[in-house]
Amino acid sequence: EARPHGPYVIGGHCAGGLVALEIARRLLDAGEDVPLVFIVDASAPWQATRLYDGMAPGTPAARPARRRETARVAEPGAEPVSTPDAGSAATDTFGRYRRAIRRYAPMPLDVPLLLLRPERNRDLRPTLGWSALSKRVQVSVIRGDHHTAITRHVDEVARALQTALAVLPARVSA
Repeated sequence: EARPHGPYVIGGHCAGGLVALEIARRLLDAGEDVPLVFIVDASAPWQATRLYDGMAPGTPAARPARRRETARVAEPGAEPVSTPDAGSAATDTFGRYRRAIRRYAPMPLDVPLLLLRPERNRDLRPTLGWSALSKRVQVSVIRGDHHTAITRHVDEVARALQTALAVLPARVSA
């Protein structure tokens, strides 16, 4: 019989937050202890309601002409983000990535989630949808945007994690 090795504190930025959530779910299923999952600027996947086979609100099949991308306001002095040319290998990879993220349907977890939300995230949902997956979501607003939150303002990310870890049981924060 395998013995638990945890506790495990797991986290990620953007899609890495979804990966962290899935890893936490699998560790919990294996009997491991996961006292905290932290997510840096990632929205929970929307749970589409199927209207009929092949169509659900918010899916490309339901609204093929709607653009799914939103304009981002860069932080002053931020490095410009380049967009791959249509038809390039990078565009194909990015398309596969977006489709995989849209198809991922996470299961609710009884694990505390720490959401590190950059102040420039314009999503109107305070928990970016994570409260639908965990009843224990704590939001910490940090400076910056999607990229500068983990580059220029990584010190704030570290402080928020330090604060969250300080209230966990001694076996985790030691």
